[in-house]
Amino acid sequence: MGFVWARLIVLLAGWCAALATALAASALLATPRLSVFLVSGGLWTAAMLLD
Repeated sequence: MGFVWARLIVLLAGWCAALATALAASALLATPRLSVFLVSGGLWTAAMLLD
């Protein structure tokens, strides 16, 4: 059960990093936040599922 919790924590940390990426991209490059957030989070989730 600890392994499952550890993976969920890492997945949550990845989505937090995706949010930070979206906010930074929005501030620096004037890109839309939601699309960057969803793409970054989706890539993180895909990487976790393939691991």
